[in-house]
Amino acid sequence: MNKIRIPVCKRKDCNDLSYPAYMTTQAAGMDLFAAVDREEILPPGGRARIPTGIFVALPSGVEAQIRARSGLAFKYGIGLVNGPGTIDADYRGEIGILLINHGSDPFPIHRGDRIAQMVIAPVMQAEWDAVEQLPESKRSSGGFGHTGHAADFRKRSPMKGESINAKAKKIRWIFLDVDGVLTDGNITYDSRGGETKTFYVRDGHGIKLAQRVGIRFALITGRASEIVNRRAAELGIEEVHQGALKKLEAYEEITGRLKLSDEEIAYVGDDLIDLPVLRRVGLSAVVADADPETRGQADLVLTRPGGRGAVREFIEIILKAQNKWSEVTERYY
Repeated sequence: MNKIRIPVCKRKDCNDLSYPAYMTTQAAGMDLFAAVDREEILPPGGRARIPTGIFVALPSGVEAQIRARSGLAFKYGIGLVNGPGTIDADYRGEIGILLINHGSDPFPIHRGDRIAQMVIAPVMQAEWDAVEQLPESKRSSGGFGHTGHAADFRKRSPMKGESINAKAKKIRWIFLDVDGVLTDGNITYDSRGGETKTFYVRDGHGIKLAQRVGIRFALITGRASEIVNRRAAELGIEEVHQGALKKLEAYEEITGRLKLSDEEIAYVGDDLIDLPVLRRVGLSAVVADADPETRGQADLVLTRPGGRGAVREFIEIILKAQNKWSEVTERYY
């Protein structure tokens, strides 16, 4: 692997911290470490510039790319405000990492924590050649995103509040995915092969609130687990369809048997397997941490992640649109 020598120095108070370092012999990125004096708390939605205590002098023709750490992004929703960031060859200031918390919980940052990666890469500068007409290409003026996956599908435009309310008023059934919607999507196995899932109590309470005014629920999930049956029984959900790898078939079986129309059904999903149902129902929603392509197909993107209040949020939207929220919460006041 090619290597390049780059001058580097630290702040005088950072001798206890490591220089940027590759963690494996084939790693493309070097880890950068937080040079904070005390614990920093990054609240949900919050942004902060975290110092590293490191200064570099890159040679001409080279840049340093600052990228998010995949582990922090996946587990906690921690990313970069400007990711990927760029350090130019003529920059001599301290490297600072612009972190943002896309997660639902406050995130602590301690001195020495690995907070980002730095990739050294060659760069080229362009010189413009002004012409009267550009050469033709197969794509031509296909437009931004023209070659994206599933480009033939018509994506729904973001809906305004009044349109959401109009659809929500008609809802009598709420169909839910399980993994990634009623749970955070994690599946844990114990040493004996047993499976565990974690459900959020406020989502369950929201389901009970909606049931008080006659809204009914169905679960359609691609996996099969006895835990789901137990949770459904606790919540009084009788329509439970597991192992539904083709969710539209399960949807059509339920609606046909119960003689339900699409417009009186809402659905919450989080991944590509949910798309056929999301396109059919009267009101579709996805959790905040849903697959990006799936988000583009839904009427509504919720602000809460799966397994952490997204279902409760959706239920509140529907009940308030139907002017039933005061009725179901009256006993608490």
